[in-house]
Amino acid sequence: MNNLQDANVRTCVECGSSCEEGFLVSRPGHGNLGRSKEAQKVAHLFPSGLLQNSEQMMHSIWAVLGILSGGIFVHFTGKFNPVAEKKILSRGLIIAATMYILFALIWGSAKWVGVETLGVLLYIPFIILGKRHHFAWIGFGWLLHPAWDFGLHFFGAGKGVAPMWYVTSCITFDILVAAYIFYKVIKLKKVQP
Repeated sequence: MNNLQDANVRTCVECGSSCEEGFLVSRPGHGNLGRSKEAQKVAHLFPSGLLQNSEQMMHSIWAVLGILSGGIFVHFTGKFNPVAEKKILSRGLIIAATMYILFALIWGSAKWVGVETLGVLLYIPFIILGKRHHFAWIGFGWLLHPAWDFGLHFFGAGKGVAPMWYVTSCITFDILVAAYIFYKVIKLKKVQP
């Protein structure tokens, strides 16, 4: 090896081996340090600090996109009468949860199709309670969904089931929709004696 090549050899922080891919921190086959699949594919191309910063930046962008799309969604639902609005918000919750089933089908994992189906079934009682009793129950369903996203798909065993852009944007989308529902509940309480 010449001096230029020597300068590019680094020790992988996961496996301790020497790698000639420059500023390698992680690459396929060398621990992924909890990175998303998208980040793993390009990990060997960037210095470790830049990769971490760019991954954080992507999560920030996805979170903002979740907020923006959630804002559009609640603006749209707010244009309907209260009964239609409940239906749209209820169906939206089921659709948000069902997306994980579609991702599990795309990756071909029967186990995760089952887990995600149970996840969808988890929200049905909230919708029923919201329709029969109080609108806030639908808000609690929307508030539970980011816990599912965050606990299972951001940090947990289901990390590779859905793309990280969906998980991150879904978390902020869900929180915004839940906040909107609780705002509407509080607003209705103030109007009604």
